[in-house]
Parts: sequence; structure tokens; C-alpha cells
Amino acid sequence: MTAWLEDNNAPRPARVADVVVIAPGGKVYDGLIDLGGPKILKWEQVEGAQPIITMEELQAVEHVCRTDPRVIEQCVISGIPPEDMHKVYCDPWTIGYDERHGSLVRLQQALMYYRPDVDDCQYQYPLDFCPIYDSNKGEVIGIDIPKVRRPLSRAPALNYHPAAIQNGGRGYRTDLKPINITQPDGVSFRLEGREIEWQNWKFHIGFNYREGIVLNNIRFNDKGNVRPIFYRLSLAEMVVP
Repeated sequence: MTAWLEDNNAPRPARVADVVVIAPGGKVYDGLIDLGGPKILKWEQVEGAQPIITMEELQAVEHVCRTDPRVIEQCVISGIPPEDMHKVYCDPWTIGYDERHGSLVRLQQALMYYRPDVDDCQYQYPLDFCPIYDSNKGEVIGIDIPKVRRPLSRAPALNYHPAAIQNGGRGYRTDLKPINITQPDGVSFRLEGREIEWQNWKFHIGFNYREGIVLNNIRFNDKGNVRPIFYRLSLAEMVVP
């Protein structure tokens, strides 16, 4: 790849896709596909592992939790009437390995919250139980309940959106001096497609769901000598609990 990037007359490398397939029954397959063929270069079943949860699986959890009779029962115990289940929200998180279920099940834990109004911050009213959701079955398979229950908080909502600030009598700050940022001659970088040129640097910019921003083919123009610095740079080490 680096040879082709330096000289487009060099043999172009094959474009190969890394494919992960989630099949019914918790089966997982890993493969490599030559896109030029197209043809399968590698195909094997992966044992004892599960790939990352998909957006579709995450979105399904909240609806299932709202309609599950056992979840509704726990909400009632917490102080939420059944007719308020549309005000119950959840943050689905993958569990990974759980010794109660093993590693062949695609599990999520639903961190539950109550939000009285759509403008309220849902994290102010956490619920003390946690449904366990099986993505393969599309249903709640259990609920983790603490030995000591915590009733739903009845504290007034503390919000930060403009209407709440005004209603609280706080309003906007009036002691800030104006800040003016201008670039009368335009920006200092040049963008062509997905390639950015800036301060003698030139690189391709992209994104993916696991790493976020990814920089490719990073070069530096050192007084006319274009030096390849990195082929690929990304950061995948940040976790926000």
C-alpha cells in the first residue's frame, strides 16, 4: 500500500474486507473477502466470542423493557404507575461474559431511568433494578434486583436547558465581555475531498464506529521533500463509563 501511495504506477494492492457475521443461535463467523473478485479468502466460525453490539440491538432494548410485565412490576414497586411506562428510559450496555449465562449469548444490561418530562435529564432519576436482555431471543431473560430497594427520587427536576434557567430566575450571565473571532482571509487549511493540507502537513481523514477519527497517509513537506510519517493513526483507548 505504501509503495502504491508513493507511486500510482506501482501494482495496486488488493482491497480486502474484514467481515463479521452474526447468525441465529448466537453463532459468529469471521471472514476476509477479496472485493476485486469478489471471492471469499477466509471463512471460519468463531467460538466463545461475540462481536460488538449493533445499533439495531441497542434500540430494541428500551421498547422491550417498557412492555415486559416483570419490568413493569419492578417500576410499580419503585413508585411508577403502569400508565407512566412511556416515561421510563434505559441505557443498554453490553455485559460481556457473565458466568450465569456463558459467552455464547449476546447479552445487554438495561440501566433504567425515569424521566417525568421529555425536557428533564433522565439521569437524575435512576431506578435500582437492571433487566438482562438477550439479543438473540429479543427478550428480557432476567432482572437483577438489589437486596435493599431504593425508592424513586421525588426531588424537583434540575435541568440546564434555557427554559429551566429562565424559570429558575437565573437567566443568562450579563458580566461577559464580547468575544470576536474573525478570519478575513479565510481558513489556513485546504480540503479536497477527504484530504486535508495544513502547515506543510497532508493527510486523509476518515471515521469509523469503533475508533472515531482515523488519519491516513500522513505526510510532511520538508522544504520540498515530501516525507511519509504515518500510514495510519487512530485512538481507540477512551471509555466513558
